[in-house]
Amino acid sequence: MPAAPTYRFGSFELRAGSRTLLRDGEPLAIVPRQAAILALLVSKAGLIVAKDEVMAAGWQGEVVGENSVDKAISELRRQLGERPEGGPYVETVRRRGFRFTAAVSRTEATGYATSLAPHLLGVEGRAAIETLSATKVAGARATFEDAVRCAPQHAPAHVGLATACAMQFEATRADPEPDYATLGRALRHALLACHLDPGYAEASATLAFVLSRAGHHLDAFIATHVEAIGEPFGGLTKTTAGAVAAARQATLLETGNWRHEVRLAAAAWGEEALGAIRRAVSRVTTFPLAHVLAARVHIARQTFAEAERELSAGIAADEAQRAAGAPFGGVGVHWLYGLLRLSAGDRAAAEAAFARELASEGDGHIYAREMAAHTWHATGALRLHAGDAAGAVEAFQAAIGRVPSHPLAHAGLVIARRRSGNNVSPLELPDAARGGPADLALARAALLVEAGQPAEGAALVAEAVAPPEAPSAGWILPVEPLLDVMRAPDVWRVALARLRGRAM
Repeated sequence: MPAAPTYRFGSFELRAGSRTLLRDGEPLAIVPRQAAILALLVSKAGLIVAKDEVMAAGWQGEVVGENSVDKAISELRRQLGERPEGGPYVETVRRRGFRFTAAVSRTEATGYATSLAPHLLGVEGRAAIETLSATKVAGARATFEDAVRCAPQHAPAHVGLATACAMQFEATRADPEPDYATLGRALRHALLACHLDPGYAEASATLAFVLSRAGHHLDAFIATHVEAIGEPFGGLTKTTAGAVAAARQATLLETGNWRHEVRLAAAAWGEEALGAIRRAVSRVTTFPLAHVLAARVHIARQTFAEAERELSAGIAADEAQRAAGAPFGGVGVHWLYGLLRLSAGDRAAAEAAFARELASEGDGHIYAREMAAHTWHATGALRLHAGDAAGAVEAFQAAIGRVPSHPLAHAGLVIARRRSGNNVSPLELPDAARGGPADLALARAALLVEAGQPAEGAALVAEAVAPPEAPSAGWILPVEPLLDVMRAPDVWRVALARLRGRAM
């Protein structure tokens, strides 16, 4: 059975069956009435179409005045803009009607194949995303782009594309220039999915994920992309609050979905995050990342026994996943476990955990490079504690080789070189060190501690973890090996108390 035709003109594509208008492959917000009128005009391109005929197409028997038709045509002109060669796409022919002025091509498609394609592509794309493999996520993005082209009004296709784009951004977030354009594309498609189907829980959960990835420094960037959607989402420019609100909405729309709970745990903090994780792991027992998320909260609270229990469960889940060849790898779990053991003075266990983390660097996980950088930084700090300044230099350089902007690794390298006698320059962060306010404060504090000014370093960190819009900022402080704050808790009392209070 033939489906309604697709019309192409300029950079536009109009799918008459779904009444969807795209420009350069991106769906535009167009109401069904205007889409019906446009379909009529492009089907008779070059011919004069009477107002009565336009009225019949747009209002289907409803009695309206000529002024309504004129307003609809005016809105179409606004949507389409001018042709590349100049002039409007829709021309008014005085007292006779309207004429579509651009060249139009028409294609037909098989209705069943067209309707089935986005569902098949969605299954394929989701399976690729759940591997968390950088290569497979890139393939998933292409798959979901095909799904969106097949069905621009299909909210799940936009959800898949948003997720794939957000995952691709995650793989670049440690780069000197993260791929913000891809994050913006993720935001656009997440918002479109929410607009197309407000009751679709996965759309809200995906929006929460994208907003939580954005971070504190992207408010203006997000505002630009929200405005482009043409919907009243301005309040979401406060990314932390917007992410939590969207995740809560997803859990209300679809209770019992563990994925939504994990998105809430990633966006929220404190007890709300822990509650979401408990609900998630009650439904899926082999998801290591959930335990990492829980351990972060316990570390901020300085309840280290609970953090270690979570990470032990995460390590068991990771081993089960690897044995089964299942998705959702446990990158980061051994690194964090090693930090806990190092903080407790168990260097041998810490070193073994760091080696296990580095052994999985080649697995292709989207976070593998970032976690390897953190692990090499931790290894450098461990070597400093052992008096091996030369070995520490090598480890910090390995961290910077993976993440050139890593602020704590840069601080460690300055300290290690100074202790090895190869560098007597001031204890200052180089320009290459970049990061969020809390990360930079931790790195500068490490240099102040090395300079014999721990109180100044502690005050700097206490100020950095104070802003309420970033409740999880600085969560790593209690186990950051370059600072070793738990050996001088009185010096760090204010910063530790603030972290603990925010994590409750």
